Amino acid sequence: MPQRTQTPPGLISSEVSGPISAGQAWAACAVGSGPKDQFPPQEGARAPSTVERLSLGPLSARIERWRSLTAPEWVVRTLERGYRLQFATTPPRFHRVIFSLAKGESARILQEEITTLLSKGAVRDIPQEQSQCGFYSKYFLVPKKGGGLRPILDLWVLNQHLRSYIDDWLLLSESEIMGREHTRLTVDHLMALGFTINYQKSVLEPAQAISFIGIALNSTCLSVDRVKKKMLSRAGIFQLGTYLPFRKCPQMLGLMPSSLAVIPLGRLHMREFQRWVASLRLNRKRHTHRHIRVTADCAAALHCWRNPTFLTQGVSLGAVTARKVVTTDASLTGWGSTHEGRAVSGSWDSQHRGAHINWLELLAAFLALRHFLPLLRNHHVLIRTDNTTVVAYINRQGGLRSRPLHMARRLIMWSSINLLSLRATHIPGALNLGADLMSRGNPQYGDWTLHPHVVTQIWTRFGQPQVDLFASRENAQCPLYFSLRDQEAPLVVDALAHNWPHALLYAFPPLALISPTLTRVREKGLTMILIAPRWMRSHWLAEIMPFLWSEPWPRPLRRDQVSQARGEIFHPYPERLDLWAWPVRG
Repeated sequence: MPQRTQTPPGLISSEVSGPISAGQAWAACAVGSGPKDQFPPQEGARAPSTVERLSLGPLSARIERWRSLTAPEWVVRTLERGYRLQFATTPPRFHRVIFSLAKGESARILQEEITTLLSKGAVRDIPQEQSQCGFYSKYFLVPKKGGGLRPILDLWVLNQHLRSYIDDWLLLSESEIMGREHTRLTVDHLMALGFTINYQKSVLEPAQAISFIGIALNSTCLSVDRVKKKMLSRAGIFQLGTYLPFRKCPQMLGLMPSSLAVIPLGRLHMREFQRWVASLRLNRKRHTHRHIRVTADCAAALHCWRNPTFLTQGVSLGAVTARKVVTTDASLTGWGSTHEGRAVSGSWDSQHRGAHINWLELLAAFLALRHFLPLLRNHHVLIRTDNTTVVAYINRQGGLRSRPLHMARRLIMWSSINLLSLRATHIPGALNLGADLMSRGNPQYGDWTLHPHVVTQIWTRFGQPQVDLFASRENAQCPLYFSLRDQEAPLVVDALAHNWPHALLYAFPPLALISPTLTRVREKGLTMILIAPRWMRSHWLAEIMPFLWSEPWPRPLRRDQVSQARGEIFHPYPERLDLWAWPVRG
């Protein structure tokens, strides 16, 4: 069974508010002018007095408490001098004041709410000379679930230009008793920092099923679901052949992201509608009232979004504690992959050789997962690749820029059936040794290296050599070594072309160099630990026997006894190698 973290059964939600409310955000924005107002005053600005800090809000009044908790400097500076809204983009210029018209009971409720906000200092009157600038939002009433009316300051348009934050909190605990204790500690801590708890909107009693920011959580069955009545009604108007104002499309796209976190493959199912809207080539601002026809592609893209089961199926709770790691790489000639010491590779046929490298990298990931499926099925899997596009298309469940990379949809759908989850992470190309080696050709015999534990056992039995005769920077067992290819080796390239020192030597040569190595040992009277197979029909076995100065040692059989690419690739058949350590002397 796959491993999962047990999700704590206690769920508690609360809402806290700091010194900036919706009204204050509106007032601050009215005098702001865009990105230059993202940050508090500069370092050299005068620090406010105690009275001035008190006027900034309850958090500023508790600034010493924040300092005692070693709060980041930016936080302390903000509490001292005030917070400016952080704009991602500049809001539109002033157009007009937006008036809310209300009569009777509605007008009375709105007026009472405005009076309350004024008394709290959450909003302020704007002087007449400032009435023709700033940014204004709608203020209106909506029905409450339990009856009555609730005032709403609609900041939806403003939020499109801000780096928004969430002021709702959710605590997860392992038991009811622990949940109560965590709640007490959290409330006490927040209040000590100057926050105000909205008790009417908070649920402070531990529960195993709770609604949090519109999401239904249930820790007894480890599930999350979200019923979106608005989503169903909005998707329902996109009927095949009907004509709708174009503004309905961005409205639909605006609703989808709110459900992505709680709908399995929600982002993937959103891509088709995104692609269809993009194909219309209409501008959201200029063509908002233009009517468009709902085509078959549009209706198909929204088919699942009109299905209540799709919207309420939920996702599993709990963090992933372990993932199976698959490393992949592709070149223009082939692909390769490694997983837990195992390796696989393949060559591209003529049809694939001309493809874009991003497409080949994505295909390599798909082929690798299919090859290792018997080892990956029903596990969480992590793909490691040096291609950032593949990482983005897997983690973001597809994309819109490249049509050929739409193959990501097939990969993700396949993974959803066969794997518990699939994520991808970037690995620098210089570290992607195993998969890169496999994508450019199979491992060479001369590049295998012994496991460090086996080497230690050999050194203990026969002594520690001083020179490695056939090595590389990756598999050298001694600081001094001759190399087969590396021009920067300490003792240069090609050991057979140079004299060897009269010291204990170590050699794990390619098969073709075993006989020449033994000839040099015999002729020069050298002492060596030779690593070679004990194959009964091999010609070098008879050459070795006369020069043994101690009992040869069969290496212990283990799956990782020889490897390449810094331990990423194990030999698939170590038992067939039958490697022994042969102490020989000329």
